[in-house]
Amino acid sequence: MTEEDMMQCLTDSGCDRQVAGTIIKHLEQGNTKGAMGLLQIQRRKLLSRLHKQQKNIDCLDYLIYQIGREENR
Repeated sequence: MTEEDMMQCLTDSGCDRQVAGTIIKHLEQGNTKGAMGLLQIQRRKLLSRLHKQQKNIDCLDYLIYQIGREENR
C-alpha cells in the first residue's frame, strides 16, 4: 500500500491529517505498536460515535412507536 493510499484510507476513516501522518510516520519507523495504538484510539472514537447515533435512532423509534399507538386509539 502506498503512503498516499494509506493517507486516503486513514482520512476516509475519520482520522485528521495530523493523526494520519503520525500513524504513517510510526509505520515508516517500524513502530508498529505506536501505529496500532493510534488506530485503536481512532476505532474507539468511531465506535463511541456509533453507539451515540444508535441511541438517537432508538429514541426516534420509540417516539414513532408512541405516536403510532396514539394515532390508532
